Amino acid sequence: MKDAKPVTTSLAIKLSASLCPQTDEDIKYMSHVPYFSIIGSLMYAMVCTRPNILHTVNIVSRYLSRSGKVYWQAVKLILKYLKGTSNFSLEFGKLVTVILNILILIMLVTLI
Repeated sequence: MKDAKPVTTSLAIKLSASLCPQTDEDIKYMSHVPYFSIIGSLMYAMVCTRPNILHTVNIVSRYLSRSGKVYWQAVKLILKYLKGTSNFSLEFGKLVTVILNILILIMLVTLI
């Protein structure tokens, strides 16, 4: 994934239960793919720093027990999206800072 080409959208594949693996070959292939681990890492990133991937991670995590090659391609697409948007960040403006400071002051006054 280090040399993967970045993409601008996090999920361009339509996923459904009909795409679950049907053959033993597909199931065996997916047993060697770190799908659970990657989904866990994406969930951590989603909660802590990247709320913009919330919907996409929600979709791919629905198929943890029945993941197939198409789902793995979708996860790789999310990783490419994260690579392409690694310079994006959340920024809080002055208003949010002022509101937080006021809330802290109110909390301190109520404790005294």
